[in-house]
Amino acid sequence: KQKTAYEIRNCDWSSDVCSSDLPPLADATPGAASATGRAAAAAAEDTSLDFSAALRKHADWKRTLRDAAMRGEHVDADSLRRDDCCTVGRWLYGAGKAAHGRRPAFTDLVEVHRRFHEAAGNIAADINRGAVETALAQLGRGTPFATASDEVGTALIRLRDEMKEPDRKSTRLNSSHSSVSRMPSS
Repeated sequence: KQKTAYEIRNCDWSSDVCSSDLPPLADATPGAASATGRAAAAAAEDTSLDFSAALRKHADWKRTLRDAAMRGEHVDADSLRRDDCCTVGRWLYGAGKAAHGRRPAFTDLVEVHRRFHEAAGNIAADINRGAVETALAQLGRGTPFATASDEVGTALIRLRDEMKEPDRKSTRLNSSHSSVSRMPSS
């Protein structure tokens, strides 16, 4: 079933662009997107994640939210609160989970990424209510948003580095097999 423009959320778009990749203007919502197109895009989505781009996009939200507050622009708070709409979120709940879901760094990233989007969505809601000073204060140091933002950066780097390491279990198994094969026969 094809959705009407009123039923589409930013995270329904069939391209790689998602709510966390876009400016928060309400008039940036597309006219329509087909469910078939979204399914095809999801199926074709790469199993890897561009960690550098992910770090930049999440760091850019501070500037984007500050600009929206200062200009009185509407922000899609509901989509922003969803941690499964942005490129990182789609990867975390899709290909990333399948490939790396058992890694401790992956589990940590899922949690801090969720907190980041929750805090960003709360700020967006304040902006939409016209509580500019409250929204700007929530972007400062030591706030849930700032803490979650820092933690997302740290967790992304930790997971990236952990993914570069060979699987320790298979490395141990391979080394034990190779030592057995080097034993002299009797």
